[in-house]
Amino acid sequence: MIRISKVSKTFQINGEPRTALDNISLEIRAGEVFGIIGRSGAGKSTLVRTLNLLERPSSGQIIVGGQDITALDSAGLQRLRRRVGMVFQHFNLLQAKTVAENIRFPLKLGGELSAAQMDARVEELLQLVGLAEQRHQHPAQLSGGQKQRVGIARALANQPDVLLCDEATSALDPETTQSILRLLLDINRRLQLTIVLITHEMDVIRAVCDRVAILERGQLIETGEVADVFLFPQHAVTRALLAESHQAGATDLQSLRAELGASTHGPLLRLSFLDEAATQPLLSQLSLELHLQLNVLQGTIGRIKGRPFGQLVVELLHTEQDPTLLAKLQQALRQRDIRFELLDEPLEAAA
Repeated sequence: MIRISKVSKTFQINGEPRTALDNISLEIRAGEVFGIIGRSGAGKSTLVRTLNLLERPSSGQIIVGGQDITALDSAGLQRLRRRVGMVFQHFNLLQAKTVAENIRFPLKLGGELSAAQMDARVEELLQLVGLAEQRHQHPAQLSGGQKQRVGIARALANQPDVLLCDEATSALDPETTQSILRLLLDINRRLQLTIVLITHEMDVIRAVCDRVAILERGQLIETGEVADVFLFPQHAVTRALLAESHQAGATDLQSLRAELGASTHGPLLRLSFLDEAATQPLLSQLSLELHLQLNVLQGTIGRIKGRPFGQLVVELLHTEQDPTLLAKLQQALRQRDIRFELLDEPLEAAA
């Protein structure tokens, strides 16, 4: 659906070049919710703005729906922006117009629908975003969440194939954020719409995204399925972002050892459970089957886009009495397709 190939973007700031994007390549599949995350200044917003050419890349190619958008003329660019809707952090609503008029505005600019067709489309969108009762209100009369719903409806007015969301929940409180995320998921499922979501919040990625890319200083440092990136982060920056937001996959071994002191001396393992495995009494089963004891030191449970997961840091006891216990446990974990990491050793995974 979207292919970004070797895209770079350089700005001139006070006469000096500054690289915002450095040779980015990735693919976004049709119909998925794709998250892009990173710290402030990582290049997230610059990257998403290249997807509708609000920012033109300095080099590289961007293919949307089989078309190289970097080669478009002005007429082609107008058509592109009807196919690629955008939702902004600060709403950007027309204050003098009502909710219905704000949603109608891009339809009037397009000039392709009759008045009756525009009325029908506005009504459809008001129902979709839950603002039918607010149709005659002005932005000043709305809450932050309602304003963002207007922004989403307006972005959907021309029936785009792609919806870009640039920090769409960053200005909202946690409860309102969850309601907007539920709305975006509903839109994705109903309309089979591709959504590209920019955020600095790991909780947002975990709640709604299928896959995620992590940016740092303009570079793509990690990408993959959200469950894999959250549970098995490969890059130090990803692990730091997870730790900052108290997410799974972020165990700091040195800090954990320091906190526990001399009370732990056996091997430490991080076990990760996903889907059905997260709901089973696997530790009890392993302890009984292998005649071993596991001391749970740290744990996280939750959901990744509705999928249950669990992650535990455990100490294997009494290995000094039976040195074969660790090998037996590792073999049993592999047989059950349970991913694990021996924290003092390189990553081990289920075969």
